[in-house]
Amino acid sequence: DTVTTEIYTLSLHDALPICTGYPQLFPVVVNNNPDITNLQLGARRLTYPLEEYEANGATIQVAVDEWLGGQDKMSTRLWWDCNPRIR
Repeated sequence: DTVTTEIYTLSLHDALPICTGYPQLFPVVVNNNPDITNLQLGARRLTYPLEEYEANGATIQVAVDEWLGGQDKMSTRLWWDCNPRIR
């Protein structure tokens, strides 16, 4: 049944890091990226590539302004990154 499978999958997904330690994140030793100021959180998204700006500059700028609050940075939160306990 679909509901049982979904519940099992979600519970397995939640338990996996606890049981296996995976994924293991390593602390940042040297930060060469000025966009990432909180080393505990790390990157939140990938920036648009330069090629995208060159090919679709106006469209990318509208997307950055409207969806990212004007900042195309790796530290910019996305709409689904909304847990207030994680800043």
